[in-house]
Amino acid sequence: MPTDAVGRRRELGVPDRVAVVAGGTEEQLRAVLASIAGEQTSSVVVFDAPADVASAIAEAGIDRDRVIVPGRLDAADRAAVLDAAVLLIALSDGSGFPWRAVEAMVLGVPVVACDSPVHHEVLLDGARIAPFDELRDAAGEVLSSPEELHRWAVRAGDRGRAFSWRDHAERVWALHAEL
Repeated sequence: MPTDAVGRRRELGVPDRVAVVAGGTEEQLRAVLASIAGEQTSSVVVFDAPADVASAIAEAGIDRDRVIVPGRLDAADRAAVLDAAVLLIALSDGSGFPWRAVEAMVLGVPVVACDSPVHHEVLLDGARIAPFDELRDAAGEVLSSPEELHRWAVRAGDRGRAFSWRDHAERVWALHAEL
């Protein structure tokens, strides 16, 4: 986490409590934004937005001021945004590695992910995985109470440690010492 996370968020126009949506198609993004359009939630930050994100926002019927599309961010800026995230929704159900979901878990941000073999394999029990049409309900479960939110944050953080460079370096060092 960068020491200037708050300043970075201010420069990006990101408030202190946000939901982050990562990956997916324009159709998936539109559906997720439409599902939260009527709710009185804070802003939504879209990482890795599809090409026609403006159209997805307009068709979803969500207030444009609630959706922040920062474009390509470096790792420190992504970490600063994730520091303000209450939840990351990983839409992509393709075969690509779920980088944004892993980054969120490393920082202890609860993750709700679209059901896919890759998400099952990589995220395991560190994320709430659900079919696409049930993502809203899954997010509602995670956000249902402070206790539930904390439980998913702990699960995310625990799974996120599996991707720590320090942990891998210690394993390599231990292997070297055994040889």
